[in-house]
Amino acid sequence: MCYLDLERYPPAEASFQAALGVEPDAPGALLGLAETYRWQGKAADAIRYYEKYLAKHPGGEEADVARNALEELRK
Repeated sequence: MCYLDLERYPPAEASFQAALGVEPDAPGALLGLAETYRWQGKAADAIRYYEKYLAKHPGGEEADVARNALEELRK
């Protein structure tokens, strides 16, 4: 998350991908990767990971964030 906060997207992406390699359904990594793609302008990739987050964690702590982001990206 620190890389994402610092807008260092390539290392953020690599870190989230590594975390998903260990725990494929990790909510923070799914959402973090979605956010990383969103801020890089990669809408299709962002949508895919927001959807993965919601599929695995529909009542998750950040579910509303993911739904709102999807709504914005699909406009």
